Amino acid sequence: MAQSVTPAPADEFSRLPSHTELLSPQWWHEQLRYFVEWLMTSGLHIVIIVVLLVVGLKVIRAFVRRTVLLTVRPRGKDALFDLMVSKRQTTLISLFDAVATIALVATASLMILQEIGLAVAPLLASAGIAGVAVAFGAQSLVKDLLSGTFIVLEQQFSVGDVVRAGTLSGAVEEINLRTIVLRDTDGSVHIIPNGQIDKITVLTRDWSRLVLDIDIAYDANIDTAAAILKRELEAYAAANPESVLEPPEVLGVQTLAESSVQIRAWMKMLPGKQWAAGRELRAAIKNAFDAAGIEIPFPQRTLWVRREDSKPTASEKGAD
Repeated sequence: MAQSVTPAPADEFSRLPSHTELLSPQWWHEQLRYFVEWLMTSGLHIVIIVVLLVVGLKVIRAFVRRTVLLTVRPRGKDALFDLMVSKRQTTLISLFDAVATIALVATASLMILQEIGLAVAPLLASAGIAGVAVAFGAQSLVKDLLSGTFIVLEQQFSVGDVVRAGTLSGAVEEINLRTIVLRDTDGSVHIIPNGQIDKITVLTRDWSRLVLDIDIAYDANIDTAAAILKRELEAYAAANPESVLEPPEVLGVQTLAESSVQIRAWMKMLPGKQWAAGRELRAAIKNAFDAAGIEIPFPQRTLWVRREDSKPTASEKGAD
């Protein structure tokens, strides 16, 4: 049974070159003329756009690098601080380079597509719809990136600082645009998304303070204990002048507790040095108190037992 074939419209066939036209020099001459005209107009425009893109990227990157290096400069006195400044410079340069590259490449791509003959308006509309969909699906990612950008720009903390974020704490090992990496004292690594950081406490910004709260018994002499505290603190400061920024102070009685009197002393130090100094000083103060006969009390409770005179029973009275 013969099948009927629906003929194609005549105008569609007319758009395609026939076998005779492909072999015709006139057709090839016509196509070559169209191509040369396109090269002299749109093709030349595309070449100019690409050249301007390459030149623009180089100029923007050089400008960004120069600006960051002039704005964020090392002091040349502290090697650790200079290392942190260098890492911050690298992070800022990478961030601004990425933003500038994306912006310039996207603009140049749209201009090239327009020169080729593609409709840019529907493409932009589709990209806008897709962007909205991606934004709804990646809200946490965008929040992490924005928070990380502000952390880097504002230099809220640096690599090597000891920070506390909520219930987690540790030394900062990495600062990324999406996460920060903390190393805890037991070696654990905490990876915290920047968008989840509500507030952060920096324990090693510029300087630190060692605060010593020492308890003594109520029957101990407060002046003697305070003198021993001051002597031990001054001895440590004299032995470690590079770590102590100001002379130590004994403030006096801080609290009258249930079973002890608490004396407070403190000392301003370089950031991060207070923990080792505190361990060393507590051991020295304990030995000095023991030598002076000053007791460091511990929680204890005294029980008073009251005994009443027992009365003789009836049988005991008869026996008498």
